[in-house]
Amino acid sequence: MEWDLYAQYCFARMNGLRSDSFSYLDQFLKIAGDWTFDERKKFTCFLLEYIEACDEPDYDIFPHPLYENLIKPTLNKWCESEKMDSKPFRWSGSQDVLLKALEINPFDDKARETLLQKWMHQIYFSVHHLPDGYIGDINADLPLLDKIKEQIGLLQNSEKQKDFTQSMAEDEELILNYKEWKKSGADNFRQWGIDHKKKVGYRYSYKD
Repeated sequence: MEWDLYAQYCFARMNGLRSDSFSYLDQFLKIAGDWTFDERKKFTCFLLEYIEACDEPDYDIFPHPLYENLIKPTLNKWCESEKMDSKPFRWSGSQDVLLKALEINPFDDKARETLLQKWMHQIYFSVHHLPDGYIGDINADLPLLDKIKEQIGLLQNSEKQKDFTQSMAEDEELILNYKEWKKSGADNFRQWGIDHKKKVGYRYSYKD
């Protein structure tokens, strides 16, 4: 079978034989370099559908050389011509391409969840040093919060909606409290939190 060398890579990697595993991978990639586009697409679908189906996938099966030399160029070429299938756009992963996936298939919750994770990480980055400093741009983060809420509301799974809403709640609270503090003109955000019993950081909650 044309994927035997990839299987040997996985078994060797699983058994801690790193040098042997990458020898198998190099041989596999050389053979895959002669595949037709349909053969590349078949392998790409097999691997990424498997990873999506796993709750906690072992990413040793998806090493960087495999991504750079086979998966990424296959997805790029596929996205150039695909009009009906959202999967290659979802798997490509960048924000603009994920939005394209949702344009093609508004019910692609996997693409929507990936987009939400990216946006929520942006929000987390902005607030994770509070109360000492707000790293992001609150004027960009407030509209992003609205976009996050909109996309959460479009999820088909009500449990997923609940999970994402709960995950976002603390960061949203920090942003809104920070906005309120800036508007107040008070000097110190941490002290303002104490005075008003408001949360001003992940470890700083002054509520009753």
